[in-house]
Amino acid sequence: MQGKRKSTTRSKSKPQSKTTTKGIGDIVDDITTATGIKKVVKNIFGDDCGCEERKQWLNKHTPWVKGRQMTSNQLSVYNKLKKYRKAQTIPASANEAIATLFNEVLNPKPRVEPVTCSSCVGEIYNRLEKLSWVAENTECSQSQNK
Repeated sequence: MQGKRKSTTRSKSKPQSKTTTKGIGDIVDDITTATGIKKVVKNIFGDDCGCEERKQWLNKHTPWVKGRQMTSNQLSVYNKLKKYRKAQTIPASANEAIATLFNEVLNPKPRVEPVTCSSCVGEIYNRLEKLSWVAENTECSQSQNK
């Protein structure tokens, strides 16, 4: 009679993956956790090392925006259109151009139509502003590495 054979394979514990990344703070947190830096910092400075506050600040100021990165041409168009961001009235041509740019960059479903609602226009500009910041800083870092 044979006994039960024990499995020799070990189950490797995988880190719990986050369902959503709120911003750069979450990415930095993931990297420092994976590399062991976070554990070292907590051993030196204790649990109140400022990591959580820093993560929240980074998430607030550099949120993760779904979509693709702006090209240099799209960034140029955005920089010309952002003068209308806080204008009382926006010319129809600028309104159409910002909606077109938003659709090109973020590819939303359904597509955004030109709007006149100031809060809707503001939200469009806010989302594009975040992407323009990423594009400008990526261009800077790429040109410095050349």
